[in-house]
Amino acid sequence: AVVSTQSQLEETAGDISSLKSQLKDLGQQLVVLSGERERFYNENCKLKVDNERLCGEKELLIAKVEEVKAVRDTLELDIEQQVAEYQDMMKCCANLQQENMDYIKDLEDSAFQLNEKTAQLEQAEKRKKYRLRLCVDTTA
Repeated sequence: AVVSTQSQLEETAGDISSLKSQLKDLGQQLVVLSGERERFYNENCKLKVDNERLCGEKELLIAKVEEVKAVRDTLELDIEQQVAEYQDMMKCCANLQQENMDYIKDLEDSAFQLNEKTAQLEQAEKRKKYRLRLCVDTTA
């Protein structure tokens, strides 16, 4: 019984020694993990600060985008208005051009008629002179 107890004590002492060694290893791992936890905590704090900064920048960018959209909408309306005014002006120009062409045609027609009347008057004048000569010749 003493030998058995001695053997159990030696076995238990071996187990205790093994457990102490494992405990020492676990302590070292705990130190390493505590350092890792500290590093991750610090990194997380930095990321939170960066995230807050980026959220602020995002809000500024959204405001800028809205401002640009408003300017774009205003410019689109201005362009549409200018295009409509230009189209109206082009219609007006086309109407004026047509009026000018009609006026030129009327002037050409009037000039043609005037030339015809002038030619008729010249012919009448020539006939009159010819008759006067005949009259003078016959009376002489």
